Amino acid sequence: MAFSRNWDETFPPDTQAANLLGQDIRDFKEDIRERVAAISGTFASRPAVGDMITGWGAYGGNGMLYFATDSGAVYQWNGAAWVDVTTTIGSSRIPTVGGSIIAPASAIAFVAWFSPYACTATKIIAYCPDADVHVNASRGGAGNLHSTDIAVPTGTVVATAVDQNAAFISTSDLFLQLVSIDSGTPSYVFIQVDFTRP
Repeated sequence: MAFSRNWDETFPPDTQAANLLGQDIRDFKEDIRERVAAISGTFASRPAVGDMITGWGAYGGNGMLYFATDSGAVYQWNGAAWVDVTTTIGSSRIPTVGGSIIAPASAIAFVAWFSPYACTATKIIAYCPDADVHVNASRGGAGNLHSTDIAVPTGTVVATAVDQNAAFISTSDLFLQLVSIDSGTPSYVFIQVDFTRP
């Protein structure tokens, strides 16, 4: 991506002829339009290093944000490279997905979420107030996120790290699974999966 003109905050000089004011204003408007248009698009079409340094003067574009429309990630230019800052400023896009199964009588699994972007499952959290149960979660209904079903004793919040099948892509489906009711009669079983962005 190349801009029509380098960003020059010393131009026009105080000595600029007054009859050039109209052209200077038109150039200034074009410069702003080009740079505003450059802050979003596919990651592959982001402004190149040279464009940022020559395009934004002495500051080299430091602090400029780029919104990747294909991945939903946010990048910040640090003067040398684009750094993914999604997790620091876009935390609302880092999902925590959960659901409750009300008064289950037997094992059940259901789709709780379709991932809108690439992300990584990190933790399964579960709770049942009045029964001992086993739970799990899976990607696509077959790839369990934990290699063994997770025991959840009555009234205990259990948090277990994901140990397999953690990588989700756009449109991956997350299943929450009540694998078994071991004792008691559950009024509900709550299961949650935490994610991070890669």
